[in-house]
Amino acid sequence: MDMTQIPVPYFCIDRDYHILTASRQAEATFAEAGSLLDLLDEGSVDKAITYIAPSHANVKVELIMKTRSAPLALVDVYQSWDEEGTGHIVCICQSREFQMVTEQLHRLHEDLKEPERKHPAVKVPSGGGAVTMRIRELSAALTTIGELVDMLYPSLLEMNQTVYADIIKQQIDRALQEAAASFPQAGKHWPGR
Repeated sequence: MDMTQIPVPYFCIDRDYHILTASRQAEATFAEAGSLLDLLDEGSVDKAITYIAPSHANVKVELIMKTRSAPLALVDVYQSWDEEGTGHIVCICQSREFQMVTEQLHRLHEDLKEPERKHPAVKVPSGGGAVTMRIRELSAALTTIGELVDMLYPSLLEMNQTVYADIIKQQIDRALQEAAASFPQAGKHWPGR
């Protein structure tokens, strides 16, 4: 069978995650990469190294991957391994609603990382000024999203879907930590800090 014809995003990888073959659907969904790890968000790399392995054959893993259409996408990764140590990986992107939330978080995360680039009219004055105010606004938005996720957590727990809430909270915490490290003068007045 010609593996490039498989009608879903499929990768054939070796034990070191090097991509040996990819389906046309995988090439359409993900950017070209030499390794499966190159397609992952940095927060998912350790999880992939732990759970995408012959010892976890037939175990579904949820990872955040970079797709051509979205910088962050929650993907169900299905795997099987043959006796030679070759992995057969199928990646199915999850719901569009979750994609919209992660895209919003990504935009807020980028705004926190580089406010001058996103808002060129705003210059970084020595005292913080407008940038500090913008960072506080973004932090407040992230904190509000975090609080809403906390409110939904019990319902998600009942449906066995807390992974969504955990990923959102991870992204919020990472964005807030990076902003606090980059702009410590703004961080001391942030909500939730």
